Amino acid sequence: MGPRPNFFLIGAPRSGTTALHHDLAAHPEVFMSTPKEPHYFSTDIRREFEAYRGDQVDPMFGTEEKYLALFRDAGDAKVRGESSVYYFYSEDAARGIAAFDPNARLVLLLREPISFLRSLHGTLRLAGDEKERDFLRALELEPARRRGEHLPETVRFPGMLFYSRYAAYSRWLRMYREHIDSDRLLVLLFDELRADRAGTYRRVLEHLGVKPMDPPPRIESNAGVEPRFWWITKTLRRRGPMKQKSLVNRVLYRINTRPARRVDLRPEVELALKQRFLPEVRELSALLDRDLVTLWGYGGLD
Repeated sequence: MGPRPNFFLIGAPRSGTTALHHDLAAHPEVFMSTPKEPHYFSTDIRREFEAYRGDQVDPMFGTEEKYLALFRDAGDAKVRGESSVYYFYSEDAARGIAAFDPNARLVLLLREPISFLRSLHGTLRLAGDEKERDFLRALELEPARRRGEHLPETVRFPGMLFYSRYAAYSRWLRMYREHIDSDRLLVLLFDELRADRAGTYRRVLEHLGVKPMDPPPRIESNAGVEPRFWWITKTLRRRGPMKQKSLVNRVLYRINTRPARRVDLRPEVELALKQRFLPEVRELSALLDRDLVTLWGYGGLD
């Protein structure tokens, strides 16, 4: 039997997973998969895609043999990991990882809900799942989209656009705790990674049981970009994976991306969103035994 993964960085998207994956891959006792996100265990999410599209998906790593081949070059690395950000929203992944390796270690990164959803909205637009340019309008469309209305023709499946589902941190964290012992699941905050990258890195290394060291030089990972033209986004989606290696796709992708233009929310809008997400922030605070209400600026909203 060849090397098998024993570490999973399970999400959430747009919360620092790419940077942490890169930093861990530089550690001499750690092997991280390429590609970063095989999503092998999230079979329930794949079924949503198949049900919506009406045909069966042939996943790149649909068999255990293909999946394990990602780790065949791990050698004697003590930690062998991958970073599939949608595992956090997958009950199949929580159960599957627990059954695959009851001693596996997991890390979860979380981000303040409004900042997280704004960043995710931009990523979904770039990928061709989201057509609506206005973030607030995208949030408002969720009830209609649950009824099958206002769905972009290129969306992979409607659940990709259910923003409240992404921000229900406490629901998904409870699900994982049902399957994974709490001492094997380390929950970190995007704030911590940004404020103290070296200290956060050492916490992860301690959790994984490998020797402490400083992180490698920083790379720019997943810098905020947005699409210029919807028709190019649709063309790229129809041609296949957004960043596949064909020259045409690379050229189109480069033409179609520009630095994201961040527009500050109006104070009354930000207040309304904070009131909307306050119950979730409180619940997550209780689960983690941390005052996220104060840390994330949700205090005094009662």
